Amino acid sequence: ACAGNTSAEKAQRNTLQILEKIDAQRLMLPAGTLPPGNSTLEILALGPLTSIANLLETQRSRIQAVWTVGSNFSSRGRWPPYWPHEFNFTWDKPATEKVLSAGLRLKIIPLNQARQLRADRSRLNRLRGPLGEYLRQNSKRWVIRNYFLGRSSFAVWDLVAAMAFLRPALFKFEEKNFSIQPNGFVNYRGGPYRADVLMAYEADSVWSAFERLFPDGGATLG
Repeated sequence: ACAGNTSAEKAQRNTLQILEKIDAQRLMLPAGTLPPGNSTLEILALGPLTSIANLLETQRSRIQAVWTVGSNFSSRGRWPPYWPHEFNFTWDKPATEKVLSAGLRLKIIPLNQARQLRADRSRLNRLRGPLGEYLRQNSKRWVIRNYFLGRSSFAVWDLVAAMAFLRPALFKFEEKNFSIQPNGFVNYRGGPYRADVLMAYEADSVWSAFERLFPDGGATLG
């Protein structure tokens, strides 16, 4: 867990609560470390890249790939770097540049793609078991917020990355060359770096696949 739109401490607390709901084995590690051993790992980074950048100092050889949420094809926004629907890459710009330029195998989920997967009351009500109830209860503020904004649903940004990681056959990626600007903006019009970038998926199919992770007793990643 790292700081982002909340503190690192709260992010860790939320992670532990979810792990308890799914009765998962867990290995708590200090920030910027990997599990012991020599195996290579793929890392799914759902927030700013601070911890991943720290790992490059000592354990670069063990990182096989990084999946990350950030960048935006549809808009640079009005006042870069404070542009709409981007946060992760601009929160810690030095870490972003360090990770994206490290020559790692990258899978990037842009924000304009992530925002297409949306949740509403009916979708939340179909999630089964204790974890489904936990997610419904903790999504109420988003449901209420969007009600006052005149919207019937809200984007579930990080779920797109998680499902692409778990069910890659549902997603279409394309290899892109890119450059990184000082304000954290990723320009896909060419550049010295390369990544597989999410370009398309069918949102209803992805949500259905997510629902199937919820048996009556909880959720499973099998």
